[in-house]
Amino acid sequence: MAVDFAWLEQRILGRSLSDREKGLLGIMITELHLPAGQAVCIEPGNGGTLYLLRSGEAEVLLEWGDECLRVPSISEGAQLGDLASLLDESACATLIARDDCVAYRIRRRAFDALLASRQPLACDMVYGVLSCTASAIRELQMRRAGQVPGKRI
Repeated sequence: MAVDFAWLEQRILGRSLSDREKGLLGIMITELHLPAGQAVCIEPGNGGTLYLLRSGEAEVLLEWGDECLRVPSISEGAQLGDLASLLDESACATLIARDDCVAYRIRRRAFDALLASRQPLACDMVYGVLSCTASAIRELQMRRAGQVPGKRI
């Protein structure tokens, strides 16, 4: 299965990609097929890798020091390793497929090469990742406050 550029345009970038940009992303992105129950471990030494959940549903175990946070359900469009990837920091988490999933992996090394090229695509990727991260943080804040995401306050 090839990278779904229409999905990236709509869900991550918010704009159309040129053929050249599709070629760059096609080189950067590794597609992972995860059958239900399979886990992908993001070890501390492998920080700086961004995962985009293209399809399916998964759960995530995040580890901070001695604590472990379980995110019971993430679905299409969710990201894992976003801040670690942008900041080139270590991460420690486990993604567990609840059903058959497809995830896109972008390694920091490939992302750095894109940033160095000063392509508009690099800025759009950073903006897309940060927008998704901000949305996830807002949703967590709302849940903490006892509000239902998507409902007006």
